[in-house]
Amino acid sequence: GFAVGRSTDGGVIAQIRLYRTRNGGATWQFVSEPGVDTKIHFTTSLHGWAMDQNTQFPILESRDGGVTFIPREDITTEGTALPLKSQLGKGIGQVEFSDLFFVDDQVGWIYISRKQNLFFSSRMLRTEDGGATWQEIYETNNGAHREIYFLDRRNGYLFDEFGRIE
Repeated sequence: GFAVGRSTDGGVIAQIRLYRTRNGGATWQFVSEPGVDTKIHFTTSLHGWAMDQNTQFPILESRDGGVTFIPREDITTEGTALPLKSQLGKGIGQVEFSDLFFVDDQVGWIYISRKQNLFFSSRMLRTEDGGATWQEIYETNNGAHREIYFLDRRNGYLFDEFGRIE
């Protein structure tokens, strides 16, 4: 299993630290600091994902149990396409990766929030091939959602910043 935590030194909050257990949690070993502040999610003992809300940093992928994370600059706020950096500075407002969730090693979602002035829009990307490609499946102008959770490949929930569920 995996666990994440943060250390604080003199009130400064550090980046997420990744730990791993191979004995049901009796002992934990430090694995790495992926350099993100939001989310780490493993789909198998070797394959995992990490994200940061700031879109200047791409979604990261690990295929070695979290020892290293590789930037997936091909995953953009529009799906799998042009490098992420080409999407910045085009008048799209403040964009952030809000959440990442997988139900198994093949199917997962990335939720993206966009704020421009006082208006919010959001979109969701989905993969069905373990993250090799991502397609937009949902877009709304009904506010900013913060988290997603799926029960299975077809049924899920959106949670907004006030705790409301859709």
